[in-house]
Amino acid sequence: KMEGVLLALSQHKNIEVKLFNPYRFRKYRAMDMILDLKRINRRMHNKSFIADNQVALIGGRNMTNQYYNVSDSYQFSDVDVMLVGAAVDDIVNSFDDYWNHEYAYSVQSIVSAQQHRLRYESLKQQLDAHYQQATVQNFLDLTSRSHAFDKWLDSNIKFDWVKAEVVKDSPDKIRSKAKKEEHLNFQLINHLEKPESNVDLISAYFIPEKQGAKILSTLAKEGVEVRVLTNSFKANDVAVVHAFYGKYRKELLKNGVQLYEFLPTPDKRDLNKNTDELATKAKVNMKGLSRSSLHTKLMALDEQVFIGSFNFDPRSAYLNTEIGVILDSPSLAKTIHHTMDENLNKYAYKLKLDPDNHIYWQQETPKGPIIYKKEPEMKWWQKAGMKLLSWLPLEGFM
Repeated sequence: KMEGVLLALSQHKNIEVKLFNPYRFRKYRAMDMILDLKRINRRMHNKSFIADNQVALIGGRNMTNQYYNVSDSYQFSDVDVMLVGAAVDDIVNSFDDYWNHEYAYSVQSIVSAQQHRLRYESLKQQLDAHYQQATVQNFLDLTSRSHAFDKWLDSNIKFDWVKAEVVKDSPDKIRSKAKKEEHLNFQLINHLEKPESNVDLISAYFIPEKQGAKILSTLAKEGVEVRVLTNSFKANDVAVVHAFYGKYRKELLKNGVQLYEFLPTPDKRDLNKNTDELATKAKVNMKGLSRSSLHTKLMALDEQVFIGSFNFDPRSAYLNTEIGVILDSPSLAKTIHHTMDENLNKYAYKLKLDPDNHIYWQQETPKGPIIYKKEPEMKWWQKAGMKLLSWLPLEGFM
């Protein structure tokens, strides 16, 4: 189990591991769900990677193979932003707030060493053996030929110097004690300017609720081009989310919002050269992936960009803790708008309404468009299940 690995890692003199908001009953976690559901239902969803308090990465990416094109079964598409300067201090301070919070426990105080007998030296031997595998060596060989790391060492990475505002939830949100101004969604609303021309929103899990749907619809009616990209049913790794997102599609489309749903499998022809080479040499069968899923969380409004861990759904807004950054960057916003212009039809279904106000899905292919009058790759019983779920009072937990 991962907690055994974390316990072993913590035995290294330079490694310290804490668990935030852990289960009290390690072996019988159902007990926590019964006795302490309000707390357990809330999660630290923040993602940040900080080096020497000087450079920080934030976005939606987790630390596992599925996020780095080295899994042969499932891939998540994600976006991060690298930050230097004053914004890094805010991210460091946020990390420290969580690290020093009363809900952060050292792994040694939570995980039983008697139940997990893996020790650091044994783990190191396993890692050494893994390191020698051909797939790992091929991957390292490929990455060593990338010029990106050389540019980094030579300080040739080009930074776009812009105003950056870090927005983040207080760790007290986990126990429902954070003040209104300590919520990311409150900060997001206060720091974003009203768009006049473009809104491009990408969210892996998209449940706008009535208020969000109204805001997007109003913008579209006022002449703002509003585009939303989220997962299709097959691409969504949390199917229940799709049931509640589906309730808002027709309303949004009627009001002029453009909806796109991410295709569930990548096309090997669209992989960049390095990824294609990795797929071949490291024996990662990208073409045979069972599923690919969108995991990105970003929004570009005219000349402002938000990137972070925050999904546009009730769970991120009210339950989980999140972090992100708002960038006043016309060049980055333009790049995002242009990238979506070029790639939406390649990687997503476009949703439209027919004359009878029924939704259909249009997929662009080299041989021409394919029209789906029923939801792509959804069985009748799945459709019925989604409909039943959408009637339950569970939207606030999604």
